Amino acid sequence: MSAARWYRVFRLDFLYSFRRPLFWILILVLGFTSYGLSSGTLQIATGDSRVGGTKAWVTSEFAVGEMLIIVVFLWYGFFLAVAAGMPLIRDDELKITDLLRSSSLTVGEYVWAKFGAVLAAFLVVLGAHVVFMIICNHFVPNEKSLEIRGPFVLTNYLIPTVVFALPTIVFITGVSFVVGEWTRRPILLFLLPVAGLLVCGFFLWDWSPVWLDPRINRVLMLIDPSGFRWLNETWLKGDRGVNFYNTAHIPFDAGLIASRIVFFAVGIGSVALAQFHLTRTIRGSAGPARSWLEVLRRRKGSAPESTVASAAAPAPASVAVLGMGSGVPSFWRSLWLVARTELRELRSQPGLYLFVPLILLQTIGTSTLAEGAFGTPILQTPGMMAVATMNTLTLLICLLLMFYTVESVRREQGTGLASIHYATPIRTSALLFGKALANSLVGLAIVLATLVGCLIVIAVQGKVQLELWPFALIWGVLLLPTFLLWTSFVTAAFSLTNNREATYGIGLGVLIFTGYRQMTTQMNWVGNWLIWSSVHWTDMGVLEFDRWALILNRVMVLGLSVFFTVLAVGLFRRRDVDPGRVWTRLYPVALLKYGLKLLPYAAVPVIAGVALYAQVYQGFEGAAAKKAQKDYWRKNLATWKDIPKPALSAVDLDLTLDPERNYFN
Repeated sequence: MSAARWYRVFRLDFLYSFRRPLFWILILVLGFTSYGLSSGTLQIATGDSRVGGTKAWVTSEFAVGEMLIIVVFLWYGFFLAVAAGMPLIRDDELKITDLLRSSSLTVGEYVWAKFGAVLAAFLVVLGAHVVFMIICNHFVPNEKSLEIRGPFVLTNYLIPTVVFALPTIVFITGVSFVVGEWTRRPILLFLLPVAGLLVCGFFLWDWSPVWLDPRINRVLMLIDPSGFRWLNETWLKGDRGVNFYNTAHIPFDAGLIASRIVFFAVGIGSVALAQFHLTRTIRGSAGPARSWLEVLRRRKGSAPESTVASAAAPAPASVAVLGMGSGVPSFWRSLWLVARTELRELRSQPGLYLFVPLILLQTIGTSTLAEGAFGTPILQTPGMMAVATMNTLTLLICLLLMFYTVESVRREQGTGLASIHYATPIRTSALLFGKALANSLVGLAIVLATLVGCLIVIAVQGKVQLELWPFALIWGVLLLPTFLLWTSFVTAAFSLTNNREATYGIGLGVLIFTGYRQMTTQMNWVGNWLIWSSVHWTDMGVLEFDRWALILNRVMVLGLSVFFTVLAVGLFRRRDVDPGRVWTRLYPVALLKYGLKLLPYAAVPVIAGVALYAQVYQGFEGAAAKKAQKDYWRKNLATWKDIPKPALSAVDLDLTLDPERNYFN
């Protein structure tokens, strides 16, 4: 291996990483997250500090380790999958891989330089992330965090970074790299982060019943690629006192250290596997590369060259047999042609056959293992199961729709067919809507698979009558607008950027920001386009809780879907962009005219959003109610401040309840 050749490839890809929008979007997300978590949003639950006790520090080694584990595994995972899996796929699209046959660059130098560049770039991101945490936790003025800031200890950040974050990054980078090299399909790059989210986020991190064998629990700790289950089950689940968490270092055991080393080694070994496979692919299965004619001779039994040539020559035929014609198809005809083509492509996509069983297994497993009070199994009803699986379906289908939509819209550019395809008389609206219609079948397939799983669980319990209308109401009326909005937004983002990685970065950034708002309990009905954990089901009535809020929220989401659809059609590029015209379109007058054209489409979501915000503001948990509560208790305290406390022997209480007004007197 030549160090000089390796360095040239490494340097080229490493510097390219800093020009990728995906890279800077992740940096921005990590900076925002570090600032938000520095206020104590994510803290170790220990004791009760409401009476003036010591609070858990967000700067302790335990707190830093918990934050790093969650953020690195969930935030970094999808960005790493794209960054590590795409270099070889991108080189294939640019026909760079073919140059390996004629250059002095070896496969090993090429593979390890590509991997090293991605890994080095994300180690820079990790270093910046740690610096963000240090600055936000110790140096940024924040009145809310005065009681949760401890002294600055550098090892509190370095040790969790080395033990937890570094092996996870190497593992995800290496596995994503080999998946991209083996499959050359961008959609499969997301199999690892989606599977990790399912297995870890919905199973390994939370599932720990009291009857679980400690040996099995120990195995589950060691196979967790993030390390969170070990930290939670070993040290956080049993309260050891706030002083211990604030001052002690994490006592690592040999099992965890061995587990982290194994995950690190799996990441490195995956790159070696990618090198071995690429060597066989480029150089041939044995020895130097053979031409296609030599391979054909071998299959034909060493037939003579002239025989092979004559056998491969096609018979002459008239062009008329192709049945070609010309004309301008109608909108509906164009829509059908695009959708049919995309559906044929979907049938050959292995991602659909991998993701659907994973989600089905997750749904059935979660519902079957769900426990109520005192470890008793929960009696599942159709409405309860539809609502219980809603969060999982929303998140996972939104992720898959983003992947499939981006790859579908970009397919013509990647295959070199764009110049021909975009020159056809098919309308842009039919082109984009046909692709969206075909990709929506991905979500439909997952929903149907989940429905089958839910019906199986209810049938096995055998206590409740099987009904389909609760699923149609929850998943159809409430969940479908979310998917329409998300697909139109992703399409608009791609139309604006015309860049696959920038679109992925924008989409992941929006999902992370939405999840962060939910995690910090700062989300209200106006911003909750996912209606995450906002639907409450009771079999004694149909969506009686927050019914009007649900209606206004869904109307707002449907209005936004129309708005982003119009925006996507208007911004989609079917011709090469003239830089001069770009600057012309950015003139204030041009932007104003374009904004006025979009204004009618923004009317419905704006009106519905304002009406919804007014209800939130005036609601029983809104700003007006909170202010009234504060005023009441302020007056109450002033009234009874200097009155001596009476000694009561008995009380006659007259209580009036008014549930419809959420009121009692």
